[in-house]
Amino acid sequence: MDTGGGGDHPFFLNIPGQIKKAIDDWFRGLVKDALNPTMELVGKTVLATPQVATQRRVAQLWQVALGIADAMLVLFVIGGGVIVMSHETVQTRHALKDILPRVALAAPAVNASLALCGQLITIANALSAGLLGAGVDPGGAADRLSGFVVAAISSGGIFLIFLGLACAVVAVILLVVYIVRAALIVLLVCAAPLTLLCHALPQTDGLARLWWRALLAALGIQVAQALVLTAAVNVFLTPDGRGALGLSATGGLVDLLVVLCLLWILIRIPFWAKDLAFSVRPSMVTRAAKTYVIAKVARAGALAA
Repeated sequence: MDTGGGGDHPFFLNIPGQIKKAIDDWFRGLVKDALNPTMELVGKTVLATPQVATQRRVAQLWQVALGIADAMLVLFVIGGGVIVMSHETVQTRHALKDILPRVALAAPAVNASLALCGQLITIANALSAGLLGAGVDPGGAADRLSGFVVAAISSGGIFLIFLGLACAVVAVILLVVYIVRAALIVLLVCAAPLTLLCHALPQTDGLARLWWRALLAALGIQVAQALVLTAAVNVFLTPDGRGALGLSATGGLVDLLVVLCLLWILIRIPFWAKDLAFSVRPSMVTRAAKTYVIAKVARAGALAA
């Protein structure tokens, strides 16, 4: 008696085939249940930043930091006066013309930092929307990515199902990274008065510059992710877009790999931004000047020897 019935729909008495189908269906359902709500959240959240500057709790925390910063401004002014008085005695780098503009910049920046952060968030959201405006809707793009994965695993074997599960896991990681980025922006906005106060003195200016780099990097992440998603939807995920990747083959495996690589790039963008923000390296001109000086010194030493 034939107990076959095919791989997709095994005959009732084909116990091994029935077990295999049950396992495949269970994993397939797991991927769909995890992927659909996750990709829906990705489309609604990842490519935008909430306008935290207008939220009442954030404004209250900012007010507390502002009160501390305004009180400490007097100490910074006194410290600047001490630096000016020590000019040409203890130190020769910072005179009144160096300190006075810093204090004049720090005082209004501290008090206007909440509005400034709100404007920067608005600009970042506008840039993301502008990049996505070329026929790409974040929710529609996420649904399209989810559709690629679901279509690939619906007719594929266990290997394709595990690739789909990897896509779902990476999408969850993308959401976690977004939550971390949003929380970081809230902390940066609340700490803005204290950090921008550091512009008042040359010795503390580095902390204020670090705040600028961190905030701009956190807001720039969504702009870069919007650019990547636009390129993916308009180029790589189109019927003839495989040629841009040098791929001549089509099918579920290729679709899953393209989606997985796209999600991996979206996850890596925040880490690249972090490296740019916190890895302060000398400029190319500075490195070239140092190399030139070292070469000159080495040559002079060789000639002297």
